[in-house]
Amino acid sequence: MLSFLEVRNLFEANGISVAEWSRDHGFPSALVYRVLRGEAKCRRGETHKIAIALGIKPKASHEQRKQLEIINHVNQSVEMAN
Repeated sequence: MLSFLEVRNLFEANGISVAEWSRDHGFPSALVYRVLRGEAKCRRGETHKIAIALGIKPKASHEQRKQLEIINHVNQSVEMAN
């Protein structure tokens, strides 16, 4: 895991702008800047994906993804029963 400062330093050390990285990874640069400034919680959605791509947050483990699948399956079953 990297800190916000470490990511910014890596961009600078490699001569990559945040805007360039954003374009290359298909993210809006404004959101990437918000993540790097610590203004976004990065709990879900695009900011969550950005934080994972930057190495700030870990990717969900196989076990965590499996648990989410089980929860989704249970919810679908309940909806179908109603």
